[in-house]
Parts: sequence; structure tokens; C-alpha cells
Amino acid sequence: MVHTSATRILDIAGRVLLALGAAAVVVMMLHIVTNAAMRAFADAPLTGTNEYVTYWYMPVVAMLGFVVAQREWGHTEATVVHDRLPRRNRFELRIAGLVLVGVVCAGFAWFGWLEALHNRELELTGGVIGVVVWPVTFLVPVTYTVLTVHVLTEVALLLTRPSRFEADDGADDAAEDDEIGRGGGEGHAVG
Repeated sequence: MVHTSATRILDIAGRVLLALGAAAVVVMMLHIVTNAAMRAFADAPLTGTNEYVTYWYMPVVAMLGFVVAQREWGHTEATVVHDRLPRRNRFELRIAGLVLVGVVCAGFAWFGWLEALHNRELELTGGVIGVVVWPVTFLVPVTYTVLTVHVLTEVALLLTRPSRFEADDGADDAAEDDEIGRGGGEGHAVG
């Protein structure tokens, strides 16, 4: 019951963040196209386009992209050593790696929160025209909090349902074959 609720909440949060990221891409695209058209046809570009793209659109797209990539397992993995380990060690390594990622994300969330509060106090602005940027800095702690919850929920699911790992584990069984021995093992005639 708890597993279903947790995964459902994470799924809803992921979909909301994906929609926000997609909306940010569309708004950014419209802003840039409008700026280019105004520059080309009316010789009057939109003031601050570069600042808004740099300080608002891109951070929103990048931060929300992190969450979507984690949710969809869209990150890059180098599994050269991992795939050679016995299945039990791969499971333990997956848990340890997820816990480490959870701790790092929690640290980013905490220190990002402190920095966002500091930026709010300063009423942080950026660029030549002084675009207000402090609100977007609160996206860092929000994003990393969601990532922390997602990763630690995945740890809990793996620990309570190890079959979930076996379904996700795409590694070949070369390590198990090495344990049995090359050429001689179960199912092989000797002599």
C-alpha cells in the first residue's frame, strides 16, 4: 500500500515537473523567435531576451530535466565493472549507489535552500538590465528534494521487493558463469 502510494505520488510529481519543463521550453522558444522577428522586421528586439533565457528559462529546463531523467532512468551508466559482478554484489552496489546519490541530493537541496534564502534577502538580480533572478534559485532545493525522495523511495522499493532489481538488472550473467567455472559446470558432461 505504501509502495503504491509513494510511486503514485512520485509519478504525479514527475508528470507535473515534466509539464512545467515542457512549458518552459515552449515559452523560451516563443520568446526567442519573437525577439528574432522583432529584430529582423522592426529593428526593435525585445529587451533582456538573453538575460531571461540565461537566468530563467535555461535553469528551469535544466533543473526539471534532472528530475525527468532520474524518473525515466535516462542517465548514462558505465557498467563495465558492474556487469562482471555476481548478481548479489550488483544488488548491493545499486543500493549503495542510490543511497550515496540520495545523500548528495539532500546536501544540494539543503545548501540550495540556504543560498536561495540568501538570494531572496539580497533581492538578487542579473544581467545588464537587472532581471530579478532570486525566485528561480528556489528551484534548486525543490528539484533536489524531489530527487532525494525519488532516489530514497527507489532504495526502499528495492529493499522490500528485490524482484524489482532482477527485472531492472540488464547485466548478463557472465559473473555467475565465472563462479561456476569456464566450460565445466552444471549441465556439462565431464569425461
